Amino acid sequence: MNSLYISLIYVGVGTLLLFVSPFGYSDLIDITCYLLVLLTMPVTFIGWGINYTETDRPILIILGIQLLFFLAFWLVVHRQLLKKYKREERLARKQSDD
Repeated sequence: MNSLYISLIYVGVGTLLLFVSPFGYSDLIDITCYLLVLLTMPVTFIGWGINYTETDRPILIILGIQLLFFLAFWLVVHRQLLKKYKREERLARKQSDD
């Protein structure tokens, strides 16, 4: 369940930045948004490309792509957390046997 929340927050922040362009308000907001854009770039790079090349902003296409990235990122995070939990369980079992 943690992997769902991590993926939802990570991809969700990137998706919000795709649709709401908060640049140009103040220096603090600009710096924060630039950092968030750089952090979420691995899951939003195709969305940014579509957003800047299309003039009519195809929202459904961008949301579909972000949904695919969300599912892929969720799968990766889920597998990594499973590996971590299994490793911790093996170490705990090994320590309790000693």
